[in-house]
Amino acid sequence: MDAESPRFHSHIEKSSDAVTSEPMNIPVEHKTSSSYLLGLPAMRMLIGEYPANLFFLLESQSPLPPELSPEQWQDSLPPFQIDRPLLDHLVTLFFSSVHVSHPVLDQAEFTQIYERFLEKGPDSSTESVLCMTVFALGAVSSLPEGSCDSQCSPNGTEYMKYALPTLMLRSVWLFSFDPALAQALVLASVYFAYIVRPLHSWRLIYLATNLLQLKLSK
Repeated sequence: MDAESPRFHSHIEKSSDAVTSEPMNIPVEHKTSSSYLLGLPAMRMLIGEYPANLFFLLESQSPLPPELSPEQWQDSLPPFQIDRPLLDHLVTLFFSSVHVSHPVLDQAEFTQIYERFLEKGPDSSTESVLCMTVFALGAVSSLPEGSCDSQCSPNGTEYMKYALPTLMLRSVWLFSFDPALAQALVLASVYFAYIVRPLHSWRLIYLATNLLQLKLSK
């Protein structure tokens, strides 16, 4: 990398003379990917060439928060303490913010699932996993947009860490359609999008579509 630095800087200096003074306008709230933008001729003249899979490599090498890392799944988790006022608040946050953009659940049906969760406590069922995922989304959605700190564990990991092991195990080894599991996978994908983990978000939605194929094939 050091050997290429002089040539890289020289390329920038030469390219800057070739770029016109007219700015390259980027629309506000555009949906264009970074890879596409940096591949535009005007940008390549400024920054030079870079690997087409650069962002994939960066994301795939970025470690997950320790609580969500698969290496931690073998460790037994402490018993989950039910704090009804807090959980009620998280469910309210979920339906007032996340559910508006991702209407995956029927609120009346989830309320029944939630009441059973409060009555029986957490277990390895998909309904319990669905509740944990909703709690995690309620927690992470309470943060102001753009306030995610890469140095700290994101909000909601204290709930998602209880959901992930069962989510992954059942999505791989279940061969019948489970609506609660499909919903939990989709919402877990939304959670990872909130904490800016696009590859993990994609993998979870991919697992959800595989599960839906079981339903469509019958």
